[in-house]
Amino acid sequence: MKIFTITLLLVICGFSQAQTVEFAVTPRVGQPLLPNEKEDLKAKKFKENNNVVTLKNTSGIKGWHRWRIGNDTVPGKNWELISKTKSGDEIKVAFNKVGNYSVTLTVFNSKGSGDDKEEFEFEGEMEDAITIRNVYPELAAIYAQKPRPDYLKLIKKSDEYRIKEKYRTDPTPNLFMAKGYFGIFKDGKVEEEIENPFEDAISAFATAKELDLNGIIQDDEHQVFLNELEKAIFSDHIEVQIAVNENEFDPTTLKISAEDMEDLMMHMDYYSQVSYFPLAVNLLQACIEQCKNNKKGAKALWDATIPLLSKYKKLDEETPFGAKFIDENGKMLIASPEDMKALKYGLMWTSYLKSMGEEKASICKSFLRDTAPWFIDDKNFRDYYEAQFTKCVE
Repeated sequence: MKIFTITLLLVICGFSQAQTVEFAVTPRVGQPLLPNEKEDLKAKKFKENNNVVTLKNTSGIKGWHRWRIGNDTVPGKNWELISKTKSGDEIKVAFNKVGNYSVTLTVFNSKGSGDDKEEFEFEGEMEDAITIRNVYPELAAIYAQKPRPDYLKLIKKSDEYRIKEKYRTDPTPNLFMAKGYFGIFKDGKVEEEIENPFEDAISAFATAKELDLNGIIQDDEHQVFLNELEKAIFSDHIEVQIAVNENEFDPTTLKISAEDMEDLMMHMDYYSQVSYFPLAVNLLQACIEQCKNNKKGAKALWDATIPLLSKYKKLDEETPFGAKFIDENGKMLIASPEDMKALKYGLMWTSYLKSMGEEKASICKSFLRDTAPWFIDDKNFRDYYEAQFTKCVE
């Protein structure tokens, strides 16, 4: 999901203190108007639903408002006005066309009168603030078939949408394609046209993730699939090689062959492509590099990852799909159960390897004191932490 940016305002003349135009966009994801809805809109019978987006100035800066959605300041081409005015501090719009839209708000006001009158212009922008997407009932119907979906048909039909120009920025066809490939992989059924369904599923999901600027993948149905895909990568290909048992890790006795290290690195790369919390697996990658005696590579990964982790904040609120965090940019993300296991193992292994050449007190100060509370209720982590970093505990 792309983070929006607020551009600093432009003051045309002499304002003593800079102010920033900020505005809210609700919701960030919607659907295009259907033909009958367009007719209802013209007849002023329109009812708000999931294709109406509200834009509201939240900065307190007063004046005449000019909203620009995409490249348009007037409705008609890609969006329609629902509210009575297009220049108020809050407007409602409905979209005609699928795509991603940036929004710019310019507020004009003045100070004084006559010859002393000063004009001011303040501007804020959100890049890719709105995603208008299709629902693809045909793809959903194929995936919902009982007792078994026709996964090959799902892949082919998804690809038909994916390659069309008007659907190229929509992540949904790639999501259904990933589900098709993953279904073939789980079934173990050989399809002559599909050489490596596991890697193809990862690739298709990674493409969807890159295209998803406003959280389509956070829909429950897609989040369930993401957790399933992560589990297939992490639990079945990473955890089995480094953990004593599921969710039980002991870095003090861990030994990995050179061949297994290469396999681990490959699957860690797969995992980082699909995870929304790749920092978790980055720590494990650094540990592998250290074990391979690539100390420069390990240091580079640790130096890039550890300072960022200290800026993360774990929220008390949990979701059905994992724990909520606020990242270094203030963006909320969900750390799946697999993300949390990867992070736990990475913290334990990193702290152990670093303790070979650093004072344990400095390790605690650098990252364990920030991150250990996230796992204090985990017996495996707590036992390790209390045994290896007694002074930190004290």
